[in-house]
Amino acid sequence: MKENFMNHPDMKSIPKEKLDLILAFAKQQEGKKPEEILTAMMTFSARLRQQGLSFTKQESNLMIEIMTESMPEEEKQKVRLIKSLLS
Repeated sequence: MKENFMNHPDMKSIPKEKLDLILAFAKQQEGKKPEEILTAMMTFSARLRQQGLSFTKQESNLMIEIMTESMPEEEKQKVRLIKSLLS
């Protein structure tokens, strides 16, 4: 996982607790296929809801951006397409 995203303006508005969860989750997804990442993200979100936590659309988009930053453009487009179908 690259560190470029730490300079992303949206990072400043995310509470540290959520940011830590996003970073840990993103690190676990390194090297996985887009379909695996999105499946894991849905499971992750469901588990967080059970704990009374949720992510805003902005936070979810940032999470996807972090996880896909090193993917080839074709794979990024797959992720975007699958995400749009699930939204």
